[in-house]
Amino acid sequence: MNTPPRAAKTRVNRESTGPRIDQAPTSGSGAEGPLERLTRFHAEIREATAALTALLDAASKGALARGKAQHLREFFAGPLLWHDEDEEVGLFPRLRRVELSDSERAVIDATSRGHDRMEELLEHLGPLVAAMADGKGDVAELAAGTAEARALQTLLDDVMKLEEEALFPLAAKRLSHADLEELADEMDARHGDEGARPRRAVEL
Repeated sequence: MNTPPRAAKTRVNRESTGPRIDQAPTSGSGAEGPLERLTRFHAEIREATAALTALLDAASKGALARGKAQHLREFFAGPLLWHDEDEEVGLFPRLRRVELSDSERAVIDATSRGHDRMEELLEHLGPLVAAMADGKGDVAELAAGTAEARALQTLLDDVMKLEEEALFPLAAKRLSHADLEELADEMDARHGDEGARPRRAVEL
């Protein structure tokens, strides 16, 4: 028996408001479908989280790389959170509107909890990345941040694996062509409109 649909989570930091930083779309466009675009962006997330772990590890030993830190600061404050919004505001509510089994609904809920944990870790890591970008940083704090960066890397690896192996195939099976077209249009507007951007959940 199916459980009643869970109300879509209201993520207060997912509204589109204010000026947007000048950055190219991160989820792609054109003939590629929205699920393929979300999947493709996972490669960038994996690269960035690995780079963050390596950067903090090196910084804790006295080797600051300000340019790399600034690049990661921009990535985690913008594209990563826009990708999160594509899923939380675009994909998940559409999935919750169709009839799902308890186990299918549990996949969505587990993924959403992973996103929440991601933001918690970024709240701690943000000031460290900002300090590195400014050429600063306490060695002890940077060393502690390395452990958190590894935790973030592991967390997102697990979340992305769940999405790629269970969530996105579920969406491909259960969502209509119209649903996917609407999602693609929203992603285009979110990533391509320079007059608006998602409010950042974590200010890095």
